[in-house]
Amino acid sequence: KDPNNFKQPIWPTAALLRIIHNYGRKFDPLLMARPIFFKITVWIDVLYFGPFYAIALYAFIKKKNWIRNWTLLWISMMLVNLAVIFAEELYGEYKSPNKPIIIVTYIAYVIFPLIALPRVLSHRRMWIPDKQDKQAYDGRKIFNEKKYSVLKDQNQEWNDSQIREELKKQWDQLSSSEKNKYSDKAEERNRNPEYQHKNESTKKRTKNN
Repeated sequence: KDPNNFKQPIWPTAALLRIIHNYGRKFDPLLMARPIFFKITVWIDVLYFGPFYAIALYAFIKKKNWIRNWTLLWISMMLVNLAVIFAEELYGEYKSPNKPIIIVTYIAYVIFPLIALPRVLSHRRMWIPDKQDKQAYDGRKIFNEKKYSVLKDQNQEWNDSQIREELKKQWDQLSSSEKNKYSDKAEERNRNPEYQHKNESTKKRTKNN
């Protein structure tokens, strides 16, 4: 809305609005002009970034790997938005009379995505499942599950320890890309409650036997 002609909303408060408008008039003409592209970035902030921060806070505390792709989306959108805003603030029609203030105001929105980027890109999974968590799947467990019965049929005279030793050898011989495929399948199962229930039931039957 027009910052010079508006009805006081419930939020922000009148005092906070005065601070924002004073900052805009002194340092940030883009904030006061609010062209359509800037309004779009604000709505992206409200509709995606806001809910993302709340969900990401939970996911990072609980070490949930499903937040990885959503974090990549946040990083990409944030950096694109800030590239456009900085270009306008520094060189555009609504460029600021005080560029250092603008840089200090907005730089955190660039720094935090850049800090998160290496963490997200360097690993398919941001956290390794707790080894004590018997319900968690990993790539090797999926591989063993798929290959165990095959080896048992091919080598009926082998006992369980011999089969598992052979499984270990075959796993070690896999390429990184092949291991990653099994890891991807494990992540899918870890996100699927149905598989978690099946895994728990299988372990109970094995224990009872």
